[in-house]
Amino acid sequence: MPDIPAPAVGRRSLHRLTGIFIGLLALAACRTQAPLPLTPEEQGWIASNKGLLTVLLQDNRPPFTFRNEEKKVDGLFVDYLHDMEKHLGLKLPILSFDRWDKLLAHAEKNRHVIILTVSRTKSRSDSLLVTAPVVKVPYAVVTRKTSQATGIPEFAGKTLCTTEPLALRTALDRFHPHVIPTGVETATRGLYAVSSGTCDAMVINSMEASYLIEDLGLTNLHIADRTRFLNRLALATSGDNPMLFGILEKAVDSISLRRHQELYRRWVSPGGAWLPDTLLISIEVIVGIVISVIFLLWAWTSSLRQQVGRQTKKLRDSRENLRITLDSMGDGVITADTTGVVTRLNPAAEALTGWSLSEAEGRPMAEVFPLRTIHTDRPQSLPDFTDPALRGHLNITTEATLVSRNEAPCRICYNMAPIRDEKGHVTGAVIIFNDITDKSKAEEEVLRMKKLESLGILAGGIAHDFNNLLTGLYGNLSMAKMALPEDHEAFACLASAEESMEAAIALTGQFLTFAKHEAPVRKIIPVGKALADAATFATHGLNTRLETAIDEDLWPVAADKGQLNQIMGNLIINAHQAMATGGVITLTAKNAREPSGRFIRITVKDTGTGIPPEHLDKIFDPYFTTKTTGSGLGLATTHAIVTKHGGTIKVDSEQGVGTVFTVDFPAADALPAEPPEDRPKPRTDECAKGAHVLILDDQAVIRKILETILLKMGIEPTFTVEGEETVRTYRQRLEAGTPFDAVILDLTIPGGMGGREASEKILAMDPGARIIISSGYASDPIMSRYEEFGIKAIAVKPYRFSDFQEILLGVLQNGE
Repeated sequence: MPDIPAPAVGRRSLHRLTGIFIGLLALAACRTQAPLPLTPEEQGWIASNKGLLTVLLQDNRPPFTFRNEEKKVDGLFVDYLHDMEKHLGLKLPILSFDRWDKLLAHAEKNRHVIILTVSRTKSRSDSLLVTAPVVKVPYAVVTRKTSQATGIPEFAGKTLCTTEPLALRTALDRFHPHVIPTGVETATRGLYAVSSGTCDAMVINSMEASYLIEDLGLTNLHIADRTRFLNRLALATSGDNPMLFGILEKAVDSISLRRHQELYRRWVSPGGAWLPDTLLISIEVIVGIVISVIFLLWAWTSSLRQQVGRQTKKLRDSRENLRITLDSMGDGVITADTTGVVTRLNPAAEALTGWSLSEAEGRPMAEVFPLRTIHTDRPQSLPDFTDPALRGHLNITTEATLVSRNEAPCRICYNMAPIRDEKGHVTGAVIIFNDITDKSKAEEEVLRMKKLESLGILAGGIAHDFNNLLTGLYGNLSMAKMALPEDHEAFACLASAEESMEAAIALTGQFLTFAKHEAPVRKIIPVGKALADAATFATHGLNTRLETAIDEDLWPVAADKGQLNQIMGNLIINAHQAMATGGVITLTAKNAREPSGRFIRITVKDTGTGIPPEHLDKIFDPYFTTKTTGSGLGLATTHAIVTKHGGTIKVDSEQGVGTVFTVDFPAADALPAEPPEDRPKPRTDECAKGAHVLILDDQAVIRKILETILLKMGIEPTFTVEGEETVRTYRQRLEAGTPFDAVILDLTIPGGMGGREASEKILAMDPGARIIISSGYASDPIMSRYEEFGIKAIAVKPYRFSDFQEILLGVLQNGE
């Protein structure tokens, strides 16, 4: 055996030991290159979809993804991709793009894509599944070396460019809201803009900045500051491909820390001096010892890592299921810790409060979720989470008004309950709430309609009795005037009393219209001319100017023309009273299509004082008025008429500007009937002389008035007070061969047979009977559709002598 110097022997032994250590290191490294622990489902998915997978990247983002001098894609993330391909046993095709929006457009059309270098933002999270960050690099501020500015706050009002304005905007909004970044297409263009002075500075990923400044030779630029904001770059897949996302997460997790450091040195810190041999040998020995210890611990930690991996997957799946559940809920969800600080919002809560999760997180609950009481509109505080006495009593359900960030109020129903850990300790609270604004408005409208219905029934009953009284008064006044010459001193008093009686009749007319069951007598009419005529008549003699904008091609409507005139009169008078010194009333009418059908939209606008907000929900209530004169029934009557026509009415008002009433009438399908060309025959009282008329009415004063009127017309009246008596009397005359020429029946007879039943019995025995129905008010449809029941005419109390005479003569002469 040859002699070998001692130093050589020692060096040879060291090399052997180093070889052993390197072998151990290679063995340990083999574990990092082992196939991924994929489930059978994931392996099957890769086998069936590997031909569809594509990698998407931007080819202008050095050192992450770019094209090298040979025009091949290269960079830090491309190296990561090659490592993952080895783990997955795949070779994936790459599609490169020069702009991010083009890349996203392709990703939206293809599910089986892997996207490199993705920064997570809220909008991207809506369509992409983004892994944990692969690289976390601080943003840097790049300026010209001659610039004195360093930090971001110094660039308020200056041009601060960036390639990621959306991702950076989220961070700046919280810490530097006065600084607004400007977007540029690529980092290269941005750095050239700073170098030439077009931009004052650029906020850019510090790795990208270091690489490009050196690569582009921009010697007049430098990194002035590294910010507190991190650019977290990750990988992503399509939002509807969770299987690929799970595989991608495992591939990212498989990259070792050592591999991260190697790639970082390659792309960000290349070069470096070689170490001396003796120092290198010492380092190898130390590394070998460390690797030996690691190798001995590897077997013990292997099973532990598997257990941790399984638990981590369960935790990840649980968190993902919770996120999907919360984001899918239609109700808003807010969680807070025991200090009342917001920790989470779901998308529904973001929409209702006006706060995004990133903005609300860490803020007090009272700021993000401000409540006011419904009836008093005072601030409503939430329970104090720091009070131990209340933590067991947080399960509360109530209603309140939520004021969103943009000051828009909405009525909500919310439930607040404690969040407890596994030991039962309260760690916070969760609030679940939903918008019940439309529901509460609907309930209030139902309550309003019930109140109106009750008042309407009461009003109808009062109007019926009142009209019976007015018939006697009005009839006697008319008779008295007819008995006196016009120059008699009492004639003027009687005329004045008759005018007062006209006002009383108009008031009962409002009662009748307001009453729930007073059905309008509808006819197909051209609404444009009717509106113009009614508005012109209503504004006659007022100190206001009427302006109209009525479309010529309005659809027809089925409406009671008299009640339509009443609507216009009430709205015009209301507008006039709001403009004490005069003004302009604007009437518009146009066709409108809504999901519920076709409508004629009518608006009446004034330039008056406006309606106070606290009165807006009361203006359609009966008897509500702020004026010193008036009955308070005008708008209530208008509301009732519109509702009975199947329409809607709403009001918008601003104090000091004016008020707009909007009425929607359902359009009719049919066209308005053409007016008859033949004029009606002139009616004379010759046909009345000697006629016999049977009258049913339970009011003595009305029987007296009718007797006077009929006798003056030369008619012989026969009176009855109850329906059975009326039918008997008619049968007797019919059997005797001398039937009555006409029958006048009061529709409502308290405690006995009324006019409808009596008319049915009379028509049954004599289909040719000429019947007139008389009433001051009735809910019976016979009043609005009398012809369908075989009735010749109706006479509405109180009677004017001329009107009653015209109705009776028409029936006697023409049988109509």
